[in-house]
Amino acid sequence: MKAPSPKVLILHPDLNLLGGIESYYRKMDAYFTIDPGHLVIGKRPGEAGRMVMVQRLLGDYWQFFRRLKRDQYDLVLLNPSLSRKAIIREGFFLRLARLRGKKTVVFFRGWEQDFAAELAGRRRWLFDRLFKDADAFIVLAEAFRRTLREWGCSQPIHREVTVAEDQLMDRLDFPGTLEARLNDSVWRIIFPSRILKSKGVYELVDA
Repeated sequence: MKAPSPKVLILHPDLNLLGGIESYYRKMDAYFTIDPGHLVIGKRPGEAGRMVMVQRLLGDYWQFFRRLKRDQYDLVLLNPSLSRKAIIREGFFLRLARLRGKKTVVFFRGWEQDFAAELAGRRRWLFDRLFKDADAFIVLAEAFRRTLREWGCSQPIHREVTVAEDQLMDRLDFPGTLEARLNDSVWRIIFPSRILKSKGVYELVDA
């Protein structure tokens, strides 16, 4: 007898917003081999003001706890950034999931190098308390996987890639285009992100 598929709950921002996580799940939703649950967390369209933000955040925690209790999910997939703003806010979702005895996978969608350096030193306790007992991690670069190993994470760490819209690739002769670009004396680079230090623009220029 085939084992039943696990019940998975994915936490992500409002998919009507523009951003990497939002576009990722808009794209991937049609390709899942299971039917995961979705819970919108984080800033909503039109949200403004600190009081509104605090009320919404508390509401997110409450809705999450209710969903775990009501729908009996087996696994929770979180999509935080490794950043000062996100680590405590998102880490509390993981603590609630562990409190309910759920397996957890953490997909780090952003990685602030300066903050990672702090976590490697005097603030390691913060990462250990919030994230170190996750059942698995997903990262977007081999360097991030090495860092987690250096921090003592022994659970599975998977390296994933980002996605692109199908219509962007339909008319592209990828092998021919790649060969032409490699043979060109001038390389033109597209940086498909906001021009922010945290997005890796300086690493790209240095490379």
